Amino acid sequence: MNLIKRLVLVLKPLEPEKKKSINWSVFPAYIGLVATAITIYFTSENLRGNEKWRKGEFIATQFEKFNADTNVIFVTSFVDYYSRLVRFPNERDTFLERDNVSEYLFPTSLSEDLDGRKRAFIRDRFDAYLDKVSLFNRYEEANLMSLADIKPYLRYQVGILGKPSTEQHLSTFQEALWSYIDRYGYDDIQKLYCKFGFNIYPASKGDSCSCAPIGDLNRTIMTSIQMEAVVD
Repeated sequence: MNLIKRLVLVLKPLEPEKKKSINWSVFPAYIGLVATAITIYFTSENLRGNEKWRKGEFIATQFEKFNADTNVIFVTSFVDYYSRLVRFPNERDTFLERDNVSEYLFPTSLSEDLDGRKRAFIRDRFDAYLDKVSLFNRYEEANLMSLADIKPYLRYQVGILGKPSTEQHLSTFQEALWSYIDRYGYDDIQKLYCKFGFNIYPASKGDSCSCAPIGDLNRTIMTSIQMEAVVD
């Protein structure tokens, strides 16, 4: 009897294995996670795009105001030209030469015979100009602008005023301006020029601009400017 039961068990067809069923109830949760990840990604990309746009708008606005400022126009005109018409208070238009400006910027003891009102007029405009240029170094240090953002707007005037010139009138003007910047504590100007690659610190301060020796500084920045001009 036992033998018959064993034969029946052996000869009995095997029952098909039950297939595992898919738990469809978890699919909505998976889909939700994927949708959330996609939403986060595109939101972050959109925020980055908006941030770049706002930064670009801020930079463009600041330099638009800078270039439109009358004091900036006054000072930079002496970068391009040896002389220009100037209207001093209560006077008619008169030609002012770059050498005259240099005399007004040098210490008072070296220009005692000059008109004090004209000296004040010139210095007020240079003070306003230097204050505005100083802002760009502060923007750079606060990470509101990078040097790459600033360079296209200032590299022309910084290149002319920062690179020691062999032309007599411009060289005297540079000496007067650098001395004025140092004498009245425009540290941000000195730092910004150093970042551009120019050491405008007085010789008495030695290697205050620690970027590189002055020859290398000037050669590096001018090479960079020339290369960018070719690319542009």
